[in-house]
Amino acid sequence: MKTSTLDPKALRQAFGTYVTGVTVVTTVDADGQPRGLTANSFTSVSLDPALVMFCIDHKAASYPVFQNCKGFVVNVLTEAQKDVSNLFASKATDKFDHVETRPGVTGAPIIDDALSWFDCTLHDQVEAGDHLILIGEVKDFASRQATPLGYGGGNYITFGLEQTAVKAGNNTQFGCVLGHENKVLLIRDEESNGWTIPLVQAEPGQSEVLSRLPGLLKQIGAEAEISFLYSVYETLDHKTHIVYRGQLTQPELSGSKTTARLFTADELPWDQLCFPQLNAMLRRYFRDCVNDRFGIYTEALGEGSVAMLEGRPEAWGEHKQKINL
Repeated sequence: MKTSTLDPKALRQAFGTYVTGVTVVTTVDADGQPRGLTANSFTSVSLDPALVMFCIDHKAASYPVFQNCKGFVVNVLTEAQKDVSNLFASKATDKFDHVETRPGVTGAPIIDDALSWFDCTLHDQVEAGDHLILIGEVKDFASRQATPLGYGGGNYITFGLEQTAVKAGNNTQFGCVLGHENKVLLIRDEESNGWTIPLVQAEPGQSEVLSRLPGLLKQIGAEAEISFLYSVYETLDHKTHIVYRGQLTQPELSGSKTTARLFTADELPWDQLCFPQLNAMLRRYFRDCVNDRFGIYTEALGEGSVAMLEGRPEAWGEHKQKINL
């Protein structure tokens, strides 16, 4: 029974602004068969006794199994295990056929190559609204050195790119593709007189490169919220571009249209873009916005791949339209 008057969609989005790690929680059912689900509602509770907890929705397919389990393993994922996260977030019935596991002391599966894992007996259960909180007492655990998989705002988050760029120095640029309704922001490149996305250069030893983008946007009369990684590619001059996506927070630019403009797909000067990778990325961006489905694209000199994610920028609203790309 719903008792809150709060907007559930808006509340979910607000909860999503809190960046978390990503885990796969596993157990075994009454027949000894492995079960598991992706969860970011995990936290440590106590050191003495050693307690951790996670929450499971009453509507989850594996809810009855976890409700009656005697123990579970929390597998914290690495950045290289996005596919594992997606697998256990799906409704696939053969999840454990696609990952290597071994049984923990409780019998629940430990996923190979996890960043860390905590094998727990059930300590307590607490009903909390539409979720069940399971508190486990850690009986065994392990961890290793690797980059964690992050999650926030409905997307995966890649850690460490900025630090890598600082070491690379002049060979790396940070940028953002910014949307508003059915348009994207481009700025005029002074050297080539072509159009490009907002970009800032990484300098050797200079940290927090991405934080300089708002200053660049202010110069052209734009304000934006920059969110998550969208594309990483290498241009023919061997420069690496690390591109985030985001949303303009105002409908009009206060600067000159000769230096910065908002373009629809039909208006955009495709033949005046500064480099071919930008052309391909923007075409993909317009398609992603229409299809409500985004991905992180990586390319090195023509060979690339896309890891798909769900969700679209809220600022696109209901502006779905047929775009010939």
